[in-house]
Amino acid sequence: MTRKVFLEIWESFWNKLRRFIDFCVCVYFFPEGISVIRFLGNKGLTTIVEKFFLYIISKRLLVEGDILEIGSLAGPSSILLAAGNEASLRKAKVWLVEPYPKPSKKEFLNVFKARNLDKHVDLIDKTSKEARRTINPQLRFIFVDGDHRYEYVKKDILLWQDCLNDGGIIAFHDYKWEGVLKAVDELIKESDKFITL
Repeated sequence: MTRKVFLEIWESFWNKLRRFIDFCVCVYFFPEGISVIRFLGNKGLTTIVEKFFLYIISKRLLVEGDILEIGSLAGPSSILLAAGNEASLRKAKVWLVEPYPKPSKKEFLNVFKARNLDKHVDLIDKTSKEARRTINPQLRFIFVDGDHRYEYVKKDILLWQDCLNDGGIIAFHDYKWEGVLKAVDELIKESDKFITL
């Protein structure tokens, strides 16, 4: 067996082991998150920890208001947000801003219907800017995962930050990407409106 093949086998094994350990840690600290198991097969997010985070925050965050996701694409993270919201006592609206839902708007929404999660979900198939003109929600959680270029992340923050209720959370996917990092550091970390964790 060549060294290259051995390293590929080892890397595959290590990745599976790491995902399993992540899963065990999440279940240990958030036993109610066992519900996430149904949704773990959804592609899109890179780690089990991210999946648990979205579900647990949408379920347990003790702040009034709706949930907003910017950049839903095919809906894997949206399903977790909707499931957590449905499991919460609030059952608020989950707004999904996605101008290009995959594969189509109807099929995108059918994913939620198939899981009985469609009652509180509203897909806005417009850009973030157009969606902001359409709705003015009071939010407890904002998940930004749209266009990762600096100008778009900045625009998303500026458009929606005033909708976030006191004690609410704004989270960003792919923070290490250059555009996301720059916008978050500039508008969130250096702002006195937010506390960063």
